Amino acid sequence: MNTEKIKRLDNPRRLVDFQAEKLIELMEIKGDEIILDVGAGTGLFTFLLAEQLDTGFVNAIDINESLLNIIKSKAELKNSNNVNVFLPNDKHLFKDAWVDKVFICAVLHEVENKEMFLNSYIKLLKDKGTVYVIEFSGSKRRIGEAQNITREFIESSEVENLLKKCNLKEVESIYRNELIYMTVGHKTISK
Repeated sequence: MNTEKIKRLDNPRRLVDFQAEKLIELMEIKGDEIILDVGAGTGLFTFLLAEQLDTGFVNAIDINESLLNIIKSKAELKNSNNVNVFLPNDKHLFKDAWVDKVFICAVLHEVENKEMFLNSYIKLLKDKGTVYVIEFSGSKRRIGEAQNITREFIESSEVENLLKKCNLKEVESIYRNELIYMTVGHKTISK
């Protein structure tokens, strides 16, 4: 993995840009949940989520094993016993209905088959579990003041439609600022 990308992913400025405290507040974490941090990168959000948990834990998931090794090292340094790491194809991860919250931050826009990707994590949700998708506002966005990175991003209305197609209920974008938005959906099993 490119060291510049690692520096960018691990830059604490991202927490400010994403208004991480506000996002965490909106998640209404009770402390005993099981949270998946999908596309966890270097664990910047993983550890922020883990700090909110008393008896729960965070499973950090990323396709890049070297990034997961960074998270493992950080967990050891921080003595974080409530952080686990998984590759997306780990068979221990994929049992149905065992997760309370799925956190997907700045990842969905990079995924080719978005509906299949979302469904693979939604099936892990318990009844009444929640998916939180955080993405960048606008169709094109310059990231960071000092960086000249421009990418295509996904609009909140498209994320809302995808979550509805994945049979989530009460889907809405509950937060937006000039940089990001948060869209949520809830899993409810019809009886």
